[in-house]
Amino acid sequence: MKIVSPSAIKGSKVYFTGTDRAAQRRVRLSQRTLEEKIKLLCILNDHVVIATSHIFESPLTYRVILKNRLLLESGIILPALRDTCRDFQDFKEQKQVEQAKGKYYGKQSWEITHFLQSITDTVVSWRLQITREDFKASLLRDLSAPSSLICRELGLSEKQYQSLLMQLQALENISREGIIQATQHFPDTIQSQLAHYVDINYYIAGASAVESDPVFATLRDVRFTRDKVERASNSYERLDFDVELFRELLVSLDVSADMLSKLTDRDIVNLRQDSVLKEFRHCYSTIIENVRQALPEPTASVYDAKRLAQEAKQIMGSYVRDKLRQELASEQSLRKIARAIRISGFVTAFVSLLSLPLLPPPLETVGGVTGAVGTALQLADPLLQKVLVEPKRGELVLFAARLHEFTRKY
Repeated sequence: MKIVSPSAIKGSKVYFTGTDRAAQRRVRLSQRTLEEKIKLLCILNDHVVIATSHIFESPLTYRVILKNRLLLESGIILPALRDTCRDFQDFKEQKQVEQAKGKYYGKQSWEITHFLQSITDTVVSWRLQITREDFKASLLRDLSAPSSLICRELGLSEKQYQSLLMQLQALENISREGIIQATQHFPDTIQSQLAHYVDINYYIAGASAVESDPVFATLRDVRFTRDKVERASNSYERLDFDVELFRELLVSLDVSADMLSKLTDRDIVNLRQDSVLKEFRHCYSTIIENVRQALPEPTASVYDAKRLAQEAKQIMGSYVRDKLRQELASEQSLRKIARAIRISGFVTAFVSLLSLPLLPPPLETVGGVTGAVGTALQLADPLLQKVLVEPKRGELVLFAARLHEFTRKY
């Protein structure tokens, strides 16, 4: 097993917080939905980083990883391991000492340890002590700022705030469990709000430690994060709605969530090796950047994540419709060329048809054209296919066609 630093991991990488038991409990995440989200992230990114503690402490996460073990074995999913550990056995033993009665590290932890040790190729190391210090400092900074979103929502008296800060400052090795114990005397609503906000800080600390972009479970998580960024940098930074917007795109391509859930871990590994996916990723990144640039500046002091998400969907829908119109027109031309080849041969058809104008057909879902696209590519002369397909054309349509090919066997 290789232990590497975050900077040694090349390509796009995300830190997925939906694997955490607290997030799963908060949004009532099902195994199917969790698996679907992980598969989406594995398709969209080079690596998906998951905290080792999430695998041990969430039965849901462990079942999904166990079922899709090839994603872990191939290094697409990377466990994040604290720098005080040489392996997963070390990690388990340290957590058993830290946690009262070894709550999440009992009998099944032996099975999980053996599983992770036997198939994990690479882990990302993160610095435990520095991350703990940063986590504590960030939390105390937020709770000391009357203008912060958490202070406004908690609505505590000055005396209560001072009491809370003193209790948190006194915690030597601050943890979520320690914070919960230290705030048990507060009303349930305050405890719940504070616990959620502590979780957000925990996720941000985890993402920062492994130098990855955080992917949050809910828009409320994003809202709290937005508040932190605004107060820290005094500037507006576009939000990342990748998973949600990707779902919208899949709907446009007539790719259902059910279809994605049928993709096996082997399918995803094979799909990632396909040049079509690489071209699609580039195209998708361009679309996302266009969406971010087109989003309006916030006008209210309270950040409205739901409104911004809806606007992002509408803007993306416009870009995708335009892109699909262009691609479907191009594929329509390709079918004409393929048909002409069958009648008059490659050279005559190629010369005569290249000058044809590409008139956009009416917008339609890709589900009705993926079969025709695949047929056209098979009918076309290999030289023609090389000329027309290898340049970056039809990224969305070809990606949808490839997904349909992978799921056709089911």
